[in-house]
Amino acid sequence: MARAKAASSKKIDARLALILAAERHFALHGFEGTPLSVIHNAAGQKNASATHYHFGSRNGLIEAILEYRMAPLNERRAERMVELDGLSGTHDLRSLMVAWIMPLAEELQYRPEGNHYLRFLDRLRRGPSKPFAERIMSLQSEYRHLLDLIDQQLSHVPPRIRQSRLGIAAEQIVSALAALEADLPTSGPDHPYPALAINSLIDYITGGLGAGCHPETEALALHPSQIDFHFRISNETHEDSGSQNAAATGMDRS
Repeated sequence: MARAKAASSKKIDARLALILAAERHFALHGFEGTPLSVIHNAAGQKNASATHYHFGSRNGLIEAILEYRMAPLNERRAERMVELDGLSGTHDLRSLMVAWIMPLAEELQYRPEGNHYLRFLDRLRRGPSKPFAERIMSLQSEYRHLLDLIDQQLSHVPPRIRQSRLGIAAEQIVSALAALEADLPTSGPDHPYPALAINSLIDYITGGLGAGCHPETEALALHPSQIDFHFRISNETHEDSGSQNAAATGMDRS
């Protein structure tokens, strides 16, 4: 029994080591620039088939990283949504942006192994994201409720422009937080948390989403042929449902 438990623990340790090593190397060097052999070496795994043994494939490893980070992130967002729903029943746009952005921004808190998840996400949304869209949607269930509430606050914005702005917001949130992550000092657990930068980002996104529309923008939005911002990750089952396409981005792509 003790031997079986030890073997199981060793397997879990190896799996986590691969997840953390892959997250770090994908974040720093990209997906195409990171062979599995580099990840195996960084994780202390001598077996050349370690990724396939633990995750089935390279994509399985990427999905495991998403599951490892997104599940607790979604729980943190759920706690914020419960707090919001427990208030007066009305939600101002900035409070909703806090619920969107802060769970991601909390990824900037010190980790002994280093902070790489936001840059990993930034790479993923610009790269091989389509195979993971369905899983990302399922891991971010709180977005459905959050984006419904955002929709209510943006009822003055025409639907197509609203979608465009949410796409821009999702891009900017992840890019800005990834840039902050890259600039984090590596001095230890006492490194400063970038609270001012995060609050400035929240203010900026709130202002951009809620701003009025210029007449020229409204006129252009009437023409389907116009090129516009869009969500790189979507779920076809939600394409006819207002802002719910954003659920896989603010992976925030929240």
